[in-house]
Amino acid sequence: MELLRNQIKHHFLNQIVFRLDYEGLLEKDVEECVFNLRQKFYGAGFTHMNRRAENQVDIQVKIDLNVSSDNEYMVSNTNEGWVYIFSSDGNEVIELSKNFFTLTIEVDKEYKTFDKYISLLAESIEFIKNCSPYFRALRMGLRKINVCFLKELNLASSFFTKAAFNVEEIMNQFSGFECTGSNMVTLFVKDGYCINYVRNIQKGAMQQEDGSQEPVYQIALDIDVYRESDKEIRHLLSENKSIETTLREQNKVEFEMFIKSLTDAMIKKMTEDDFECTEILGVN
Repeated sequence: MELLRNQIKHHFLNQIVFRLDYEGLLEKDVEECVFNLRQKFYGAGFTHMNRRAENQVDIQVKIDLNVSSDNEYMVSNTNEGWVYIFSSDGNEVIELSKNFFTLTIEVDKEYKTFDKYISLLAESIEFIKNCSPYFRALRMGLRKINVCFLKELNLASSFFTKAAFNVEEIMNQFSGFECTGSNMVTLFVKDGYCINYVRNIQKGAMQQEDGSQEPVYQIALDIDVYRESDKEIRHLLSENKSIETTLREQNKVEFEMFIKSLTDAMIKKMTEDDFECTEILGVN
C-alpha cells in the first residue's frame, strides 16, 4: 500500500483536518504551550499569529451532520478562554486552546502530504500532554475530504467502486426518477481505529467560459479515522516516537479506505504522468 501511495501523482483532495480534543488544561497551561511552541510553528512556516475568544457553554464536536448522534460528544467549557491561531501563507492553520489542538490544511492544486506535518504535530502533542498532570485525551482524529465533479452521474462506476457509490443500481431501480443528491454513511473499525466513511453526491452547476451554466455532480469522499477516550488514546501519546507512529497509522488506514473507494482504472489514471480525462473534473 505504501508503494502505491508513492506512485500516485494526482489527487482531488480538498481538505485535511487533524484534531486532538482533551481536558485538564488551564489557561496558563495554554500560555505556556504557546510560549514554548510558537518558535517551532514559525520555523515550520506558520509565520502569522492571532487569537480569538472562546466563550461557549459547550464545544460540540460532530464530524459530519450525516453521522448519528452516537458519534458526537460534548466538552464542557463554561470559562472564557483563548484560541491561539498560527497560519501560513499556504492555507495551513494551527489552532491551540485549553480544549483542543488542530491542524487544518486547505489543499489546492499542489498536493500536500500529511507526512510533512507528523514531526511537528508529535512534538506539539507531547508538550501539550506534559503541560498538566490532569491532561485527559477525549478524541484524536484525522479527516480528509476529497471532492471532484462528474458531468454525468452514470459515469460514477467508471471511477468509484460500487462499495463507495452504488449509483448504477440506484438509477436502474428508480428509472424515470432524477437523482439530485445522496448521503451515505458507513461506520467501520480497523486496527482499533473508528472510521466515519461518508460519501456525498450533490447536483449543481458549473459556470463555463462563455458564462453559461453546465450541470455537474459534486462527488465528496469524506473519511475520518479516530480514537476516543483517554483509555484508548493515552498510551499512544506516551512519547514522541509513539505519537509519530500513531499519526502514521491513522494516515495509513485513511489511505487504505480511499484506495478501496476507487476503481482499478481510476487508480491507474492517477499514477500516470498526465491525468487525461474530460468526464471527471477537479483532479489535479
